[in-house]
Amino acid sequence: MAMTQLQTQRPRRSMRTTAAWAAGLLATTGLLVAGVAPASAAPFSNGSFETPVIGPTVVEFGTTTPAGPNIGPWTVVPAGETVDIVRAPTFPVSDGNQSIDIVGTTGPGAGVQQTFDTVSGTGYLLTYDVAGLCSGNLNTKINGTQVDTVSVAAGQPFATRTVTFTATGPSTTLLFDSSVSGSNVCGAGLDNVRLAPVVAVPIADAKLAGGAIGGVLMLTLGIVLYRRRSPSSWVRSAH
Repeated sequence: MAMTQLQTQRPRRSMRTTAAWAAGLLATTGLLVAGVAPASAAPFSNGSFETPVIGPTVVEFGTTTPAGPNIGPWTVVPAGETVDIVRAPTFPVSDGNQSIDIVGTTGPGAGVQQTFDTVSGTGYLLTYDVAGLCSGNLNTKINGTQVDTVSVAAGQPFATRTVTFTATGPSTTLLFDSSVSGSNVCGAGLDNVRLAPVVAVPIADAKLAGGAIGGVLMLTLGIVLYRRRSPSSWVRSAH
C-alpha cells in the first residue's frame, strides 16, 4: 500500500478581489471625513434674474415704475429707487439671458435684496458675477453688514467674486446695492448669484474617522498577508 500526499487548498480570494473589497470599504468609511457636506437649508432662487422674462432689452423695476419693485423673490430697495433688468444680446450677461444693472434712472443708491431660509450656525459660500455696464461699484451686505465691495469700469467684463458667512438665524437677508456711479442711468452689472451651504467636519470626528480608516487598512493588509503565507492543508490518501 503506497502512501501519497495530495495537496488540497481552500478557494482563495484573488488579490484583485481583496483589493476591490478593501477599496469599497474605504470608500464607505471615507464618507465620514468629507471636507464639506450639504446642509438642509432651502436654496434661494432666481440668482440669474431670469424671472420675470422681459420683452424689450431693458425694463426698469421699482416702487415708482409700472413693473413694480419685485423681481421674482428679489425686492428693489429702498422705496423710490430703481434698477434695470437687461437682456442679451444687447447687454452682457454671464448666465442665462438676463442680468441686473444695479443703477436705474434714479441714480446710485438702489439695490436688490432677498431673504431666504438658512440654518443657524451653518457656513455658506456666496458666489456672484460682477461687470461694468457703466463705471460704478457694487456692495454686498448680509443682514445689513457689508461683507464685500467692488469698483468696476465701464465695459469691464463679468468676473466672479466669492464671500463666506455663517448664518445666525433661520433666515438671512442678502442685499446688493450701489453707492457710487459714473452715470445717472447705469452702473455695475450683477448676474449668476449662487449660494451653497457647507459644513466643516469637527476635528474630533475627523480623528475618529481617521482611526477607522487606519483600522480598515491594517485589517486589509493582514488578510492579504495571511492569504499569501498561510500553509496549504494536507491530507493522506491510501491506494
